[in-house]
Amino acid sequence: MYGAELLTYMKRQGLLRQKTVAIATDYTCIPFWEETRCDAYVVGHEDLIPEFVQKGIPREKLYPIGIPVDPAYTSPKSAAAAKAALGFLPADALAVVMGGSMAFGEMRQFARLAAAGLRGTQIAVLCGRDGRLLDQMRQEAEQIPTLHPVGYTYQVPLYLDAADLLFTKPGGLTSTEALCKRVPIIHTAPIPGCETANLRFFCSRGLSLTGADASEQIAAGRRLLHQCDLREQMKAAQQRNAKPNAAAACTALLCKLAGEERI
Repeated sequence: MYGAELLTYMKRQGLLRQKTVAIATDYTCIPFWEETRCDAYVVGHEDLIPEFVQKGIPREKLYPIGIPVDPAYTSPKSAAAAKAALGFLPADALAVVMGGSMAFGEMRQFARLAAAGLRGTQIAVLCGRDGRLLDQMRQEAEQIPTLHPVGYTYQVPLYLDAADLLFTKPGGLTSTEALCKRVPIIHTAPIPGCETANLRFFCSRGLSLTGADASEQIAAGRRLLHQCDLREQMKAAQQRNAKPNAAAACTALLCKLAGEERI
């Protein structure tokens, strides 16, 4: 959004002649997109086009290519190999708890409830850059052996390969990465606004489950772990709706707008 606003200003001031492309990284048209004047808008799904048109973005400028992610999220490894690489037994059920690079609210309490509600399941808690949370989780792990605190890591794609279940807040990028990995998702409490819309988009299409509070979210996770049919239905919906080639499609769009041929 901020980049699109800046480029729009530059164009209006005659400071920029190049084509511009904006990429929406949430599953909704957030406020103020209508103020921008880019040459193309990449959105996460074709179902979002009517909302963007209603907000004032011309239909011919909208490209439902998907939200681009790092290639590491589009080349899945076997769960058994990923678990082994991370030090887990292939037969272990593994739930991953994430909250973004800065983690999320009551993560310590959530992890404790998850350990109690998902007995026998190993739980990797990705604490992001929150050093205090990491210290707290290490204290919890001394009492709860199924908890595995993880500091800031570049191995998130591997954790998603290994995961039988993912708990994460409904951020646009993290949710898209999990969608491309086809990981069963339980969405935790959203930050009000665009994350609420992301949650609604995913749940309404069977791409994730949620609950009104942590207890309900963990209960939903337990259902996903133990009900094979429910888990496979979600993975099938994810396969239908995921756009793992979004980065390459965006590159092709950029080349087309610049009048270049793809090399």
